[in-house]
Amino acid sequence: MLRLNRMTDYAILVLGVMAARPGEILASAAIAQHTQLNQTTVAKVTKTLVAAGLVANGLAQSMGDDDEPEVRGMKFAEFPPGTMNRSALDR
Repeated sequence: MLRLNRMTDYAILVLGVMAARPGEILASAAIAQHTQLNQTTVAKVTKTLVAAGLVANGLAQSMGDDDEPEVRGMKFAEFPPGTMNRSALDR
């Protein structure tokens, strides 16, 4: 039997929203609205998905005084054919 924890369930919801909008860059606020999850939870889930290489984050230079880039949104990572392997999912 396959058991999913709560964060895995949330990740499936987030990926489902992203899959319904291929090629779009989605802000975590928009994903939160579509999934009815807290924005902090969506940020935590997407951080894990980015670390696994399943989602790419869109960075833009900040217009403020600090040099930190700000995250504008996320989209599915693009994989060349034959490069996706199980190890990316096991992190």
